[in-house]
Amino acid sequence: MSAAGVLSHIEVTYRPGDRQLAIDLFGALGCKIYDTETPSLTGASYISAHPDPGDRGLDNVLYISEMTDQQCALEAVLREKVEADADLRAAREAYRSLAGEKPFGLCHIAIRYPDFETLEGVLAMSRSGSRPN
Repeated sequence: MSAAGVLSHIEVTYRPGDRQLAIDLFGALGCKIYDTETPSLTGASYISAHPDPGDRGLDNVLYISEMTDQQCALEAVLREKVEADADLRAAREAYRSLAGEKPFGLCHIAIRYPDFETLEGVLAMSRSGSRPN
């Protein structure tokens, strides 16, 4: 093993009811998807998404879990406040505009494909609605 640090994992969350949507999204990106059968804080099991379908290790993985009630409540209050406050709405729209035009430097996840042909295959799968094996 290298003496350098290794990116272990990233955890992302989905809204209650959106589990299959989250699975389908990362599957369409070419990730190999597994149900870990390990319960998250909500009791729903973690899903692991592996950008390299041949590697199901503990590193280079995204863990997908359901939002907690506390996160849902926080986001509901934030949505309510943004809609009620013109300054907050304007700040949100400015951020959305920047994210659409220049996403670098903002929070995001990027997957590098080994070659253009692999990327084309992933794009074809996403267009057809199919998932990798």
